[in-house]
Amino acid sequence: MARAFRRIIAFGDLHAEAGFFREVMSRCGLVDDANQFIAPDTALILLGNICDRGPDSAGIYRSVMSYQAQAPKRGSRVYSLLGKHEVTHLFGMHTEMSETEQAGYRFDGYSERDACERAFAPGGWLFEWLVTQPVAVRIHPFVFAPADLPPVFRDLQVADVNTAVRTELQKHVIAFRNGTDDLPLSLFSPEASILCSDAAGHMASPDYTSTLHTFLRNNRAHVYVCGHTPQASGTFSVRHESRYVCINTGLSFVEQGFGSRTVFEWTDDAVHEVTFTGSGTIRKPVPLPLDRPV
Repeated sequence: MARAFRRIIAFGDLHAEAGFFREVMSRCGLVDDANQFIAPDTALILLGNICDRGPDSAGIYRSVMSYQAQAPKRGSRVYSLLGKHEVTHLFGMHTEMSETEQAGYRFDGYSERDACERAFAPGGWLFEWLVTQPVAVRIHPFVFAPADLPPVFRDLQVADVNTAVRTELQKHVIAFRNGTDDLPLSLFSPEASILCSDAAGHMASPDYTSTLHTFLRNNRAHVYVCGHTPQASGTFSVRHESRYVCINTGLSFVEQGFGSRTVFEWTDDAVHEVTFTGSGTIRKPVPLPLDRPV
C-alpha cells in the first residue's frame, strides 16, 4: 500500500508538451530554479501518454527519471504510468511522433528516427525504464490509471493489474517486433485494455457504476482517476456517482481552440481542478466522496 502524502499532483495526457510540464512543476513549487525536485510529502503522478503530438517527450521522460531519484529524499514519490502511447512505441510503432519530437532522442551517429527507435527498443534507455513503471497505483483515497477500468478487471487488485500488463508485454513485444506475433488485444483493445479503455464514457453499460464500485472496494479506495479521453469541455469529467474522474482536458489541442491546460491537485482532503491560463491560475473545487463505495 502506498503511504499517505500531504499533497498529490496528477497530470493527464501530456503528449510531449514539455513547456507546460516545466511551467507547472515550477509554479506549483515542485522544483527549484535548477530543476531539482524539492516538494516535501508529495506524490507526483503522470497518467501515461507523455509522448506523441507535441514537441519534446524525451525531455519530459529524462526529467521524470531524475525526479524519481530525487523525490524520496523529500519524503515524496514520482509515478509515471504506462499509457497506450508508450506501449505503442515499445512495440516499435512511431507513426504519431513528429521529426521535431524525435529530435529530442538524437545522439551522435544516428538520425532522429533511428535514435528514437533505439530508445524505445529492448536494451534502449527508455525501454528499460518504461517496462519497470506501473500501469496503476493506489494512493489513498484514489486509484490512478491511464484510462477507464475495463469491466474484466472488476475483481482485480492494483498489483494484479500491473502484473497482468507486464506479463503481456514480456509475452508479445519481442515476438511482434520479430514479425511472429500480432498486436495483443489485451493491450490495445478499448474493451479489454486498461491502457486505452473507454468503458466509462457516455456509452457505458448500465452496470458499469457497480463494476467500478466493486474494484474500488476491493482496493480500499474511494475514487478512480484516469486520463486517455480528452474532454471537449476542457474540464474534468466526473461520473458514476462521483467515483470516476477523467482529468485529460485536451492539453495537446489548446492551440486549436479545444481543451485546457489543467492538472489535478489533492491537499487537505480536497480536490481542485487547477487550470493555467495566460492571465493566471484558476482553482476549481471538485466535490468527491470521502468514503468507500458500499
